[in-house]
Amino acid sequence: MTGQASINGVDINTYGASLAKGTYDALNAEAPAKEYISNESRLQHGIRIVAEPENAKLDKREVTIKVLIEGRGAAFHSNVRSFLSAITHGLFTLSVPALGTTFNMVYQSCGKPEVEGKTSDGITMAVYPVKLLEPNPNNRT
Repeated sequence: MTGQASINGVDINTYGASLAKGTYDALNAEAPAKEYISNESRLQHGIRIVAEPENAKLDKREVTIKVLIEGRGAAFHSNVRSFLSAITHGLFTLSVPALGTTFNMVYQSCGKPEVEGKTSDGITMAVYPVKLLEPNPNNRT
């Protein structure tokens, strides 16, 4: 499916890839907040917390997306290698037009395919879980 997402401006369909079910929800999940500055003095009751709005910051976020990769024969393995090569070289952008957002991500790992299969016309398909890190969830466009 062309136009679903792009990596550094290159449509993921170029790699025989598309985003699997549940990926939009994973990308839309909110980032956790960093811990607030606090002081637990024995000279005071309770705890002192610096929780003004200007001190509220988002923490990094780990997200696992599911990517369906397909191809016929040796092209399938080539597509997997090309897709992984596109995301394993440091910071990359993942643009998802349906969400109206471009995420800045860093590759962490790719698991074994969760679903594998072959169609009757010889196309191999597999869904790979790809774990990514969003270093700064406040830095999206």
